[in-house]
Amino acid sequence: MAWLLSSGLTVEDGVLRIAPVTAVSLLRVAGALIALRTAERASAERLGQLYVTSCRTRLYRALASQPSPGAPASRLGLNMTRMITDLTALKNWVGYGVPQLAVSAMSLTGVIAAIFLVSPALAAAAANTIMLLLVLGTLASIVLGVAIRSSRRLRGRLAANVGGQMLAPRLAQHFQCDELEKRRIRDQSKMMANELSRWRGIAGFMRALPDAMFPLIIVILGLGVYLQAAPVLLDAAALTTSFLLLGLLVSPLRSVMLSLEYYMAYREGRYRLETVLGSYETRDRAHNPKVDKRQVAELITLQSATPGHDAPAVELSLARGETALLTGLSGSGKIALISLVAGLNDPPHIESRVWKIAIDGTEMDSMSRTQWHAKTKLVSPKLPPAKGSLRRNLRFGAQHLTDSDAEALLARCGVSLKNEFPRRVL
Repeated sequence: MAWLLSSGLTVEDGVLRIAPVTAVSLLRVAGALIALRTAERASAERLGQLYVTSCRTRLYRALASQPSPGAPASRLGLNMTRMITDLTALKNWVGYGVPQLAVSAMSLTGVIAAIFLVSPALAAAAANTIMLLLVLGTLASIVLGVAIRSSRRLRGRLAANVGGQMLAPRLAQHFQCDELEKRRIRDQSKMMANELSRWRGIAGFMRALPDAMFPLIIVILGLGVYLQAAPVLLDAAALTTSFLLLGLLVSPLRSVMLSLEYYMAYREGRYRLETVLGSYETRDRAHNPKVDKRQVAELITLQSATPGHDAPAVELSLARGETALLTGLSGSGKIALISLVAGLNDPPHIESRVWKIAIDGTEMDSMSRTQWHAKTKLVSPKLPPAKGSLRRNLRFGAQHLTDSDAEALLARCGVSLKNEFPRRVL
């Protein structure tokens, strides 16, 4: 292409002219570039999808070989959402970043070589400018990685908080902490918005670096001429050819900057996947509270329950001071039964079944939700506790309870505040 431009462009009487053969050849080159770019994008997408498919298979094998973690549905859903985001980051790097880096490296090298044939001084200035912009882009990508990690962490916290409120909308009302939860969501949203703005700002700075290439090349070229005291002699055709070739450097350089962004997101996504897979069992099992069955007054086992919580009839009467432990397979309806008793969920309407839930002989239907919540206190087993310690959660809506009362209640259930509950909750 450089040879075509240098040999086919002429200046006669101040008018730029192009030979017909050169024009046809340039059109063919343009068509070839479009075809190669299209083939590159399709092949890169196919490569990325193959890589993600392999990752999905490995994830399935790793998770399917483990026993059921017993984690709440909201936790599992959050992990799956994160995995989808992380797999997208992996696909972007393998399918977009790696091919763009390879193609851009060849393009930049070829264009610099073509410019060198026209003007070695201009080629040296362009190469130095590209190296400078790559150094700036690499330094910015390090800061970008910090912003990506911070925004991903805040997004996960906000998703878990909002998801928990959506799964149990009465939980905050039950604990009488509606305003606290609203304030938490607002604060987390502002923090996430700030981090995402920082992420996009740094990424925008990296993508804008190629736009400064032309001014920098002229400055570096002028500085080199000044230091060497040797003028750069170019005729009109050579000058036109050089600037046309310089224009071909912008797109590959911008692709390199975009690939750096993909790589930083890929690193974070891979780290998240390794964290989830490496601690999937220990995080959901090792920190669970231990329950001593010898302290339980009565044992209830639910059987033949469907995932829709259509459990068989359960008849249970608990006097004040008694403790019961519900056990059963995953999906047998343990959480559903507790949520019904606490008034977090409404009983399903089944014609062949009559539900009866009463406290001190007063049925649920004869009370308002506020009255019922005032008589039942629950630390939700399927959602993260409200902000604060487990002891504080027990005292929501029951300020008359002292710390010793809360610890005594937990001790009766076999839960130790200091030794057997996650440190992040206490």
